[in-house]
Amino acid sequence: MNRIILTKLIAVIVFLSPFTVQAQLDLNKMVKKTKKKVEKRIESNVDKKVDKTLDSVEEELENNDAKEKKQSESSKTTNNEAEQIKSAEELSNSVPDERQSRAYSKFDFIPGDNVIFEDDLKGEQNGEFPSKWDLVKGTIENGVYENENVIWFRKNNSIIKPLICNNKLLPEVFTIEFDYFMGNKTQQSYSLWLMNEKNKAIVRITFNGKEMKIMGKTEGSIAEKYEDGWKHISVSFNRRALKVYHNAERVLNIPNIDEQPVSFQIEGGRNNNPQKDERAFIKNIRIAEGGVPLYNRVLTEGKIVTTGIKFDVNKATIKPESMGVINDIFNLLKENADLKFSVEGHTDSDGNEEFNLKLSEERAVAVVNKLVEMGVSASRLKAKGWGESKPLVENSTPEGKANNRRVEFIKF
Repeated sequence: MNRIILTKLIAVIVFLSPFTVQAQLDLNKMVKKTKKKVEKRIESNVDKKVDKTLDSVEEELENNDAKEKKQSESSKTTNNEAEQIKSAEELSNSVPDERQSRAYSKFDFIPGDNVIFEDDLKGEQNGEFPSKWDLVKGTIENGVYENENVIWFRKNNSIIKPLICNNKLLPEVFTIEFDYFMGNKTQQSYSLWLMNEKNKAIVRITFNGKEMKIMGKTEGSIAEKYEDGWKHISVSFNRRALKVYHNAERVLNIPNIDEQPVSFQIEGGRNNNPQKDERAFIKNIRIAEGGVPLYNRVLTEGKIVTTGIKFDVNKATIKPESMGVINDIFNLLKENADLKFSVEGHTDSDGNEEFNLKLSEERAVAVVNKLVEMGVSASRLKAKGWGESKPLVENSTPEGKANNRRVEFIKF
């Protein structure tokens, strides 16, 4: 368009000028000069538009770069946070709390081999009486606390006993385990009664988050005092000897009990004003028959089968109370340098078969990792999972399932 204007302008100049040689020369000079001015002006305008456009493009590119950089940094931060969260979740799903691990480093409680009573309260109806128990005294019912089924002692000094005690005596060697709850420094109180054939109390073990005592005579203090939350009680009876553990701590050790217990009862409630805070709960109750020392089992059977290594539900997280067995295995390996184990996990038949196989493998790996962390050479251990494929007994009862949820240490 600008070149058209230039041509017309030149034509006008030529038309108006006289046609002499000098005039023609002058005209040529003027045309050239005018042409240069016009072209210069055109180029200047074009340059300005180009510069303006380039400035706009550069500004947009800079903005886009800044946005992309910001998004990249944000994405990087988000990804880092996601990785950290993922790592934390994976860690929490496989590794016990470090403080608990330290506390249980010298834990020596070994649960019995054969589970004869197991109540994880699955399938219980809230508000009903616990189906595997008999009421001795008071008011007791099933409850739910923190999304878990619990046995609730609704009145102080309420007492229950397992139905197994109505038709089957406790063996000469047995262990009893359960969790009890202490909350808000309200001084809940619990007792475990060991009874003789005439249903008379031989031993009453009382514990309240602060101390433990037997019949008011033998006492032991509990280091944790009134810390809130769930506590674990472990009781071991071997013919006449009685040991009682509170979490990782052995609190009572009685070498000689006068009689053989044949049944037991659990009492719960609150010391004072039970209406104020009635959170007196127990859960995860297990009775097991004792067995042969670990080393003797290896010599005679070439393997150790234990239900004493426990895990969180559907996870490979080792429960801290499992450390009694793990510590014993560690000492066995430490004292026998030529001993090697294939650590093999097994589950019950609940849930998906493929999931159970994967879970059993992860649990076996978790046990191997724990032993390696404690100082065992990794070359002396290997891990294998069998899922639900090798049950020891039928999975038709809670006790059968508890015996099938096991870890085996096979000598190789």
